[in-house]
Amino acid sequence: MVNSKYSDSLKEKAAMLPLCPGVYIMHDASGKIIYVGKSRKLKNRVSQYFNNTDFKSVKTDNMTSKIADFEYIVCDSEIEALSLENSLIKLHKPKYNIKLKDDKSYPYIAIDLTEEYPKFFMTRSRKDKKVRYYGPYTSTAVVYGVIAAMDKAFGLPSCRHSFPKDKGKIRHCIYRQMGCVAPCLESVSEDDYKLRLNMALDFLTNGSYLLVQDLKSKMMQASEKEQYELAALFRDRIRAIEKLSDKQKVVAQVGLERDVVAVHSEGEISAVTVLYIRDGKLMDSETEYYSGGEIIDSSALVTFLCELYEKRGYIPKEIESTDVLSKEDAELLSGWLSSKAEYKVRVNIPSRGDKAKLETRQNG
Repeated sequence: MVNSKYSDSLKEKAAMLPLCPGVYIMHDASGKIIYVGKSRKLKNRVSQYFNNTDFKSVKTDNMTSKIADFEYIVCDSEIEALSLENSLIKLHKPKYNIKLKDDKSYPYIAIDLTEEYPKFFMTRSRKDKKVRYYGPYTSTAVVYGVIAAMDKAFGLPSCRHSFPKDKGKIRHCIYRQMGCVAPCLESVSEDDYKLRLNMALDFLTNGSYLLVQDLKSKMMQASEKEQYELAALFRDRIRAIEKLSDKQKVVAQVGLERDVVAVHSEGEISAVTVLYIRDGKLMDSETEYYSGGEIIDSSALVTFLCELYEKRGYIPKEIESTDVLSKEDAELLSGWLSSKAEYKVRVNIPSRGDKAKLETRQNG
């Protein structure tokens, strides 16, 4: 409930606001900024805080009880209001606004296929057009884990040697005994290397099923010929690929690229989870927890997602969200993300079918 000491004056001030887009800034009794919001109609939105007696949200009730005054800034459009809101939240870090906990940009698996002997590496930038990127992932630990697993599964070099500069210079290497096909010896051709590399690229793009079936066939052939060391090598490679594929569960049709957003609040505790689906596979996920009074409503979720995609550096063409996000805010977010991405980004609120099932699976 609104602070009774300031209630009447706040109601009168809100009633004088214009019916246009803008940003409102809430202050407590000490003058500190405690919340920043935006609206397409300032008067209607701000008046709600001082006329509602029950927001059905513990966090919103707590915030309104602390409001002693507010100021506002008129904007020419909702998009302008959204951008200004984002800037003010980053600047003032108000107590009741949700914010990303990590300021770092997101990591990717990358590979430069123009090199003679390409190797997978971790990067936080997507600026090099000749480099192919996979991700983004939520942490460097995940990226390095996937790269290490691929190196083991496909016999790619995990050492620090650089090829072709070091080609033929390393006579004894323990990694070669473990199945690595790095061109330490002159006998390893570029074609041999790229055959293994293409298997890894195929895995990242299409998954593991066909690849594992091929390796099982080769393992059986080697066993029948009593080439047991070779059969064991195929067996270990299959296990490594199956272990690697556990990181990328198939959850939708092949080719699908979509992020799925889920929100759950209970009392003072809230959580926002984002699932990252690439080529129909669940590549990664992350969850932000909030227990300090931060308000998670439709407007706050828009702001959260804008900051998220600014930092990730990549925006998918489709985003699904829970019904916490209103249709009006979904349209606003779609417009803002589309302008950033320079292609159409659809923001949908599923209610039935596969999209709703995926959302329900995450919430459950």
